[in-house]
Amino acid sequence: MFPIINIGPLALQSAILILVLGLFAASEVFSRRAVRLGLPENIQNAGGLALVVGVLAARLGYAALHLDAYLRDPVGLVSPQMATTSVPAGLVAGGIFFAWRIYRRELPPRLVLDALAPGLALMLAALAIRDLALGENVGLPADLPWAIDLWNARRHPVQLYLAIPALLLAVWSFRRGTRPFPGFDFLVVLGGYTLAVLITSMWRESSTTLPGDLRQEQLIAWLVLLGTTGLGARWSQVRSALPSTEQPISPTPSMDEV
Repeated sequence: MFPIINIGPLALQSAILILVLGLFAASEVFSRRAVRLGLPENIQNAGGLALVVGVLAARLGYAALHLDAYLRDPVGLVSPQMATTSVPAGLVAGGIFFAWRIYRRELPPRLVLDALAPGLALMLAALAIRDLALGENVGLPADLPWAIDLWNARRHPVQLYLAIPALLLAVWSFRRGTRPFPGFDFLVVLGGYTLAVLITSMWRESSTTLPGDLRQEQLIAWLVLLGTTGLGARWSQVRSALPSTEQPISPTPSMDEV
């Protein structure tokens, strides 16, 4: 819809701008939420380093899949194009690095996940808005008052169907006080967004259909929902000594730096 945003003499790629703003907002709410949960203030450093690792891994992962092209043109490695990144490689590498930093500093993992919850929801909203800006993951044609003009047709704004619940989950998890158990906020955000993906998949145009007329994203969504439900049942029974309210926990010497 608007892949390029013109600001004065500058022509910015909307995808990059939206993701940068989303990352900035997610980092800010993560830092504030972490402090409110009693985690050390410099935990944000771990998130920043994980982001750098994820970006590098995303580019290198894409380059590994297209090695011949980059051997002919090594300068392409520093291209700002979002299309030349492997998002799964970046997410896996960044997630593993962040988990390692948390483990190394002996931080309570479920409390960290709760701190991450609002930032995760904001990033999911940013990704949905990015798809809207680029005209990707479009909805089916629809004759509705709120339909949008995209690719020569009036369509379901499925990107907004995902962005709106993600933003609501971000606000809810950021303002959340008492929790039934540590990790609850993270599971609600992950499960809530996955449920939105499951519901809106019926209005998406581009989708891989599996045997049994089941769409690929529906199968993944059901698996994620099953996983979050199982974790929720287990975590609610295995009560941690961590506080379920926003009361600071006493830091240990190993938490001085992250």
